[in-house]
Amino acid sequence: DAGALEAAVCAMGGHKAHVGVQEMACAAISIICCGTAAAGLQRAADAGGLKAAVRAMGGHGQHAGVLVQACLAARNMCAAGGEAARSE
Repeated sequence: DAGALEAAVCAMGGHKAHVGVQEMACAAISIICCGTAAAGLQRAADAGGLKAAVRAMGGHGQHAGVLVQACLAARNMCAAGGEAARSE
């Protein structure tokens, strides 16, 4: 993914009020983490992916697209038994 995960998390931090950025960045994180081995999921945790997804849900709780994509991202980041999520 050549830094796409970190770029998505960075974009979320820089554009917290922008619904579209939050939704699409969560979608990108979800796709990147889907089927990823535990080491990749740890990288997502280290980059702040789970915190960013939760922050997006809190900041845009009335936007269904953000909620869906953030939940998918969180699910995919925790799919390998949750080790990465516990370390974040």
